[in-house]
Amino acid sequence: MGTKKNLDVLTKTEHLPQVMVKAVQNYGSPLYIYDETTLIHNCKHLLNMPSAYGLTVRYAMKANSNKSLLNVIQQQGLHFDMSSINEVRRAKRAGIQYEKMLLTSQDIPADQDFEELKIMINSGLEYTVCSANQLKKIIPVINQTDKQVSIRIHPGKGSGISATRNTGDPYASFGVLQSDLPVVKKLAQKNKINFNRVHVHIGSGSDPKVWVKNIGNTLNWVEKFFPDCRIVNLGGGFRVARMPSEKNADIKSLGINASKKFKNFYEKTGRKLWKSNPETMLSPMPDILLPKLSIRNIIAKKDFTSLSLTGVWSQIYDLLCMELCIPYT
Repeated sequence: MGTKKNLDVLTKTEHLPQVMVKAVQNYGSPLYIYDETTLIHNCKHLLNMPSAYGLTVRYAMKANSNKSLLNVIQQQGLHFDMSSINEVRRAKRAGIQYEKMLLTSQDIPADQDFEELKIMINSGLEYTVCSANQLKKIIPVINQTDKQVSIRIHPGKGSGISATRNTGDPYASFGVLQSDLPVVKKLAQKNKINFNRVHVHIGSGSDPKVWVKNIGNTLNWVEKFFPDCRIVNLGGGFRVARMPSEKNADIKSLGINASKKFKNFYEKTGRKLWKSNPETMLSPMPDILLPKLSIRNIIAKKDFTSLSLTGVWSQIYDLLCMELCIPYT
């Protein structure tokens, strides 16, 4: 999340050596340090994104599942996007209610994990199917609830900060293939199941132009196949300036573009759709890694190395500190 400018401002403080000493004395090392102020600012920035008929911002938990961070994000009013049952478990332990979670995963757990998934869904967890086979397996569970379920569609074209982040690529395996939509619709109708949400994710750190174009494609699928859809989940995570040469996505401009398309859809169909965004824009967090060290080695030297960790650039300093210290848990 924190840009290079933010990092520079915080790390040039004359009190930096004393703050670092206190951090290591209190928590030991190695440890991660996060800036709560910047985190809250980014939450509010995303929540203020223009929308036509309503907006839910979901934090993509895979970006960082630190429970202290999850609590801060929840307090700002965000919901959560999960990609595994383990993420659901971790969020629940952090005090997040199932009603605020959406699980979008490529597979269905087996045996005892499947029994636990049933309980989660019956307790309010929202669930997304990503294939016709997955829908077949989950139908008995959905039939025990209000028969509402989310569906993820493979867009056939995507964009991401790197090739591995392009989840809409033709070779990616995320979501129901467009050619399978009639089969999935027929299966749902047979079992009296409604798709209340359509989710299309093109990739993390996507090109804003591709993201805007994807809205039109998604609304076309909603109109053609999903008469009960009330929510459109527009992934993926917006582009974040992780390096000095990069620029953040213009949230206001993207929101205005999306709003126009949603209003045009309403004029054409009479249907007002709620917009939901799964976001990794809160991450990279303003996080600093303090390596294993002793107090006598603490210096204010600013040598650093840039590393790419799962596509996220981090500033790794000899010794750095931000304003808020939270031990990684």
